[in-house]
Amino acid sequence: MAAKELDHVVDVTLTTGTTRGPDKGALYIARCAHAIKEATGLPVQAQFEPPEDLGVLETVKELGVDTVGIHVESMDQAVLDRVAPAKGRTGVEGYFHCWERAIEIFGRGQVTTYVILGMGEDPEVTADLCRRAVDMGVYPFV
Repeated sequence: MAAKELDHVVDVTLTTGTTRGPDKGALYIARCAHAIKEATGLPVQAQFEPPEDLGVLETVKELGVDTVGIHVESMDQAVLDRVAPAKGRTGVEGYFHCWERAIEIFGRGQVTTYVILGMGEDPEVTADLCRRAVDMGVYPFV
């Protein structure tokens, strides 16, 4: 409440790192989002990796999360395997599968991803897959 009242905060972003649980930290962060929304009414984005059971995304929405950030980091599978092996095991296509379900639940433009450049990625692959993500309704921050 202090951030809202004193600093005029208009939204909240909650994030988690790589976790070992099957929900990838999504349920914990969604419970935090629920408490924040109850106290402040502010919109909340939750950022987490694709959960093993995509049904978790429905619970995240039910707990009051407005938007989700599911960050692939690199659209180039070889780079992903090298720089983020846990995300590499999910695979770029695994992210696309998760984004597809997240868009069904949260809506177009309410699902984001981060794409980091300069790690040796193939620019053509990156551009093509960013376009694919945009076309399906994902907002990539490059």
